[in-house]
Amino acid sequence: MAHEDRPDEMISPPVVALATTVVTVAALGFLVWLVYFHQVDGASRAGESLPALNAFLNAAAACLLWTGRRAIRAGQRAQHKRLMLSAFLASALFLVSYVIYHALQGDTHFSGTGWIRPIYF
Repeated sequence: MAHEDRPDEMISPPVVALATTVVTVAALGFLVWLVYFHQVDGASRAGESLPALNAFLNAAAACLLWTGRRAIRAGQRAQHKRLMLSAFLASALFLVSYVIYHALQGDTHFSGTGWIRPIYF
């Protein structure tokens, strides 16, 4: 059995649950602050390039997930694990970038009408 596949080397479920709870509570607290208390400077140009970064990070996560699926189907467990962790990292970076963008720019409301509006939403 490979080193990374040994069960005794894994993080215990209570530790994972605690870490997940702490991160979730912190993220929700920050989002409440962002939505209800944060004032946005509408004239600021800070963060204008973040949507492009967000698109890149989402595309990277999707590619990593797809490649990871191929790796596990081929029986490459270690490669699959690395790809899944990389996809998680890309998704986490996307979330941070997305929240920073909305903290700097505020909300952008979709102004489209007609048939495209329900498709967008």
